[in-house]
Amino acid sequence: MGELRELFVWLGGVLSWLFSLAVLFLVIYGAIRLALKHDRRSQIPRPREVADAELRERVAAERAAQKREAEERAARRREAEEADDV
Repeated sequence: MGELRELFVWLGGVLSWLFSLAVLFLVIYGAIRLALKHDRRSQIPRPREVADAELRERVAAERAAQKREAEERAARRREAEEADDV
């Protein structure tokens, strides 16, 4: 009878450990799933971010064109001044 009691006590300890490990596994599994879900969401650009990026590209292109035009005007002005000096 004592051996049977010891067996049940040992089995209870083992089951307690198994239950604790199962809970720990579920907590870690849930944390990993949550992190992966968040990571996937962060890789998908939001519509506002896409619109902002497109606007920045357009503004950069317009500024580059204006800078090019200003440089061309300055070069023409220098050429005209040089032609007048000759």
